[in-house]
Amino acid sequence: MPDYRKLIAKNDIDGAITALLALDCKFSDDISLLSSQYKEWYHQFVMGNHPPEYERNRIVFALLYIITEIEKESASGLKRKRLDFISNTELSLALSNKKLGILKKEGPIDVFMKWFIAEDFNAFRKLANEEKHNNGKSISLSFILANLEYETLLGITSFWKTPDDVKSYIYHQSRVIEYLFSGWQKYDDYRSDYSDKLETAIQQDESNYKQLFKAGFLGVLGGVVSSYFMNSKVFQVMQEYETDMDDDISYDDLWDDD
Repeated sequence: MPDYRKLIAKNDIDGAITALLALDCKFSDDISLLSSQYKEWYHQFVMGNHPPEYERNRIVFALLYIITEIEKESASGLKRKRLDFISNTELSLALSNKKLGILKKEGPIDVFMKWFIAEDFNAFRKLANEEKHNNGKSISLSFILANLEYETLLGITSFWKTPDDVKSYIYHQSRVIEYLFSGWQKYDDYRSDYSDKLETAIQQDESNYKQLFKAGFLGVLGGVVSSYFMNSKVFQVMQEYETDMDDDISYDDLWDDD
């Protein structure tokens, strides 16, 4: 049987995926999906488009989790407990990298707001303050949008083609979303703080994960799975920012759309 972990350690992700796809196992569909995602990530990398590293890490840790789950099928006793711990670590790191991608993803409203703040912060602040005194609505919105210069915005994004496209989009958003400007600013502060702490926590947990193998995993089997979550920086950060988060994580969470 190929040493899948060694292939990944050598950065031969394609080789590991090819070897895993040769298996007839319950994870075959998931491996195929991860294969497609990695090929797209690598294509963007080769093209010089600087795809995010957290996307690659999500794929790699998902593959490592699958490898461990396959190993568990023929394991028992102390070895099974060891693999339980490792698989939960890998799943947590895969999920946290996925969450980091969600936090950092920018849609049209994010692109507009960040451009708007850079273009005319005083106008942005005026609209946000008006919302606080007018039940979530900005009375100066039409005037301010009519007097903005949109050339730089249209030069950095393909979301809109003309200034009228931008204004129509923001008008629509303001009709369906109360506290559009102040609410976005509050969420962006939350998102920025969360993603900064999560990145740091991921780095710490990845370092601890590597130490598991260097140390031979001695002395860490007491309270196998629960002990990881008590000490996991990733888990602590996610619980801090997601008050409805369960104490248990699920493999299905890796494939859910957010």
